[in-house]
Amino acid sequence: MPKIIYSLIALAIAAGGMESSAQTISGKVGKHPYVDLGLPSGLKWATCNVGASKPTKFGDYFAWGEVKPKKEYNWRSYKWAHFVKITDNGFKMRQTKYCANSIITYNGETYIPKDYVPDLLKTLLEEDDAATANWGKEWRMPTSEEQQELIDGCDWLWTDDFSGTGVAGMIGTSKTNGNVIFLPASGFRMETQQREKGRFGAYWSSSLSMEQDNKNILNPSAYSMGLYLKEKGCITNWDDRFFGMNIRAVLK
Repeated sequence: MPKIIYSLIALAIAAGGMESSAQTISGKVGKHPYVDLGLPSGLKWATCNVGASKPTKFGDYFAWGEVKPKKEYNWRSYKWAHFVKITDNGFKMRQTKYCANSIITYNGETYIPKDYVPDLLKTLLEEDDAATANWGKEWRMPTSEEQQELIDGCDWLWTDDFSGTGVAGMIGTSKTNGNVIFLPASGFRMETQQREKGRFGAYWSSSLSMEQDNKNILNPSAYSMGLYLKEKGCITNWDDRFFGMNIRAVLK
């Protein structure tokens, strides 16, 4: 995990809040309901997480670019990480797919890993999209820009007890039509543990982070974008691709 201020998972804090209204259902595609929040793009959002049967269930946790949940979340188990031995006791790691940020500028010079051809992919392909893989071709993961549109298009309120269920999270009320979406604070998974449940929420987008982190010059495509929520509000930011995070799908 990055040790600098921008890592939102590292900054997850305790929460408190209040009860509020129920999730709006505007329609259903297949088995999965969606809500129309009147967003400028017209995008419709699922009412529950991938792997969940209702808004207050947490659902499954996925590493970025993987389509199945698993027991352990770290770089060793991450599908797209490749380790190369450089000393008797040391390894360097590079991503084998989604490497558009592997060409970076450092101290005024362009850096490209030796014998390495980045694929220049910035957004998950359909075969690596957990929403499409688990819910069908009508659904996909949102981009980071679409997650920001969701944040901007709603007024947000933290609750410790959504509709009397005892589930904490963030309620978004559309600024356009008053419809409601609920994102549970379901935490995240690291190694074999679930962390920050009830205090923090982390939802992957389909977008690779294009931040140029000079502290991680040997693995510059290691981060992807997500939506993060806690008592103080919702924002988009980046974190390590291996973390197990939830996915809130959108309709294609």
